[in-house]
Amino acid sequence: MRKVNLLLLMMFLFVGGVHLRAQDSGSTQWYIDFSQGELPFGTTTDGNIYFSYGYAYTIGTVRIISPKLDIQEGENLVLSVRNQSYYSSGTLKVLYSEDKNSWTEFGDYSSELSSSQKDITVSGMSAGIKYVAVECYNLYLYTFSGYTRYFAENDVTFDNVVILEQGMVNKELQISANAINMGAERAAGSYSIEFLVDGETVAVFGVGETRAVAFSYTPHAEGTIEMKLRYTCGDYVVETEAQNVEVGAEVAEGSVQVGEATGNDLNVPFSFMYKMAHAETIYSAADLKLSNGDKITKIGFHGYNTSEKTLLVKIWAVNTDEAAFSPAYGTPFSDTEGMTLVYDGTATFKKAGSYKNYSYTYDDMVEFELSEPFVYTGSNIKFVYAKEENDGGGLRYEASSTLKATSPSMYTGANITMPTTMSTASATSVLYLTLSNDPATMQG
Repeated sequence: MRKVNLLLLMMFLFVGGVHLRAQDSGSTQWYIDFSQGELPFGTTTDGNIYFSYGYAYTIGTVRIISPKLDIQEGENLVLSVRNQSYYSSGTLKVLYSEDKNSWTEFGDYSSELSSSQKDITVSGMSAGIKYVAVECYNLYLYTFSGYTRYFAENDVTFDNVVILEQGMVNKELQISANAINMGAERAAGSYSIEFLVDGETVAVFGVGETRAVAFSYTPHAEGTIEMKLRYTCGDYVVETEAQNVEVGAEVAEGSVQVGEATGNDLNVPFSFMYKMAHAETIYSAADLKLSNGDKITKIGFHGYNTSEKTLLVKIWAVNTDEAAFSPAYGTPFSDTEGMTLVYDGTATFKKAGSYKNYSYTYDDMVEFELSEPFVYTGSNIKFVYAKEENDGGGLRYEASSTLKATSPSMYTGANITMPTTMSTASATSVLYLTLSNDPATMQG
C-alpha cells in the first residue's frame, strides 16, 4: 500500500476538558424550545431555519430531524406552530425512518394550521426505535415536545464531516468533523479518534469537550488518497464514509479577501429563497487591490448554512470600467455576450457557520474553481450569477454594507416567471479570490 507523507496537526476547538460528553440526561423526552436560539444536542435539519425573538421560522421546505428515539406505545408528539400570516398557508408533515436515509410519511397536518399559535398533536405512531422528521414549509415554530429519546451505552456518530475532494502538493488542506455522543459519557483514555489515509492510521487523538475537531494536513506527492475518521471505544467502532482526495501538482498560489464583513445577505451571489435567481456585482479596483495580470483561479464565499446543498449554477466575469449600475432602480440584466463564462456546473454549498444568542458566525461555504484562469487587467470586475433550480430554504452570505458603497450589487428572483430587471442588494458579499502564478499582494 502506498505510503503518503503527511504533516498533521490536530486542533481542539474551545479545548476545556478531556471527556466526550453525553447528551443532556436531564430529560428523557425529545424537546425543542425554539426561543432558545439554537437546536438541542442531537437534533439536525435538512434545510435552514432562522431564529428570532421567541420563535424560529422557515423559508421554503425544511425538515427538522430528531435524534434516535425509542417511541413508546401511546406516546404523542405535540408541535406548537403557526402559519406566518393570515394570508399565507404553510405545510406541516411528519415522517419517520430507521436510518435517516429512507423516509416514510406518517401524516400531513397542514389542514390544522392557522394564523395563531396552535398545539398540533401527532398520535398513533407505532412503538419502536426510529428517527422522526417534522417537515415545515413557511411556518413559525415555538416548541416540539414528546417521544422518548433512545439511549444506549455506545451511540456515537460523526456529523458535518468536511473533507475536500481536491488538494495540491505541499499545500495545507483542512478536515473537520463533529463527534456526536448520544450514549454514555466517555472519560479520557477510554476511546480514540483515528485519522486514516489509504487504510493506514496516521494519527490518533482524543477529543475535547466540545466534540468539534479540526485537522490540517499537507500531502507531498501527487495521486489519489483515501481519507476517513474512525471512533473506537472497546469493541464499539464507528467510521465515516471514505473520501477520495485528488492531489494535484504544486502551483504557486495567493489569496485575497475583498471586503470586511459587517453582516450578511440572502441574495448575492445566489438566492435560495427562489427557484430561479440572478445577481450581479461590480467589485471596484480599489476594493480588489489586485495587480494587472493577476490570474484568478477560484472565487469563494463564506456564510451561514445549516445543511449541505448542491445545484447547477453559472458565473460570468468581465473586466470593466463600469462602476455603477444604471439605472439605479429597475436595472436590466447585463448582456453576457461579451463576458467570459468562468463557471458552468454543479456547486456544493457546505454546512457552515453558526447562530447562537442572536448572532451569526460565518465559515467557508462554497468555492468555485474557474474553468480557465480569469486574467485581471487592472480595472473593475463585474460578476454575473445565475441559477434555475433550488435545493430548499435560504442561506446567508458573509457581506459588507460598507463595501456596497464602492462595489454595488443587484439581484432578482422568482419561482415561476423571472423578472427582467434587478433590485439593489442590502449589502455586497465578501469575496475570496485564489490567484495563480504571481499572487497579488494586499496593500495598505
